[in-house]
Amino acid sequence: MSIGIDIVDLAAVPAMDAQRTRRYCEKVCSAEEAEFILAAEDSQKVLWQFWALKEAIYKCTFDPHQPKAFCAREINIPIAFFSAKGGFECYFENAPLYLDLLQQDNAIIASASIRREVEFYRVPYQNRDLLYKTITKKAATKLGLPRVALQHNEQGQPGLWVPDLEEHIPISMAHHGRFAVWGI
Repeated sequence: MSIGIDIVDLAAVPAMDAQRTRRYCEKVCSAEEAEFILAAEDSQKVLWQFWALKEAIYKCTFDPHQPKAFCAREINIPIAFFSAKGGFECYFENAPLYLDLLQQDNAIIASASIRREVEFYRVPYQNRDLLYKTITKKAATKLGLPRVALQHNEQGQPGLWVPDLEEHIPISMAHHGRFAVWGI
């Protein structure tokens, strides 16, 4: 896939004391990442930023022909990302990736892409059917097409099917708590 998006609704994650935060960091982060997170002023927020970035990278780099389970600890986020302004270029498994992170209304949104610019849209999440309708309506408008359909390709990856062009445009989507996000 060429894009990965993840979202964390901070209001929907359980509060963790310092000991639980440390144990969770040890489980899902490298030693360097855990040290950075635990030294942060708001370690829980930074922990969920790392989690969202790891999920986005996994979605972006997932290869259906060589599937492997998501293991957050195996995906290392460069600490330099957190001092960068705007997007950040890094390499994952020898391939260039662009990472970005945004916080809106208590929601952390992370993106990973092989392209520098990612367009994403955050919407309220109520249920999957409503989310799919929202995505197809907004995507058709954005692309200037009379209609698109949200479909999964033969590898199970979501995308926009454009019947008039017989084209599958990869997208990424995620939901957590009150929010959903999708990117193109």
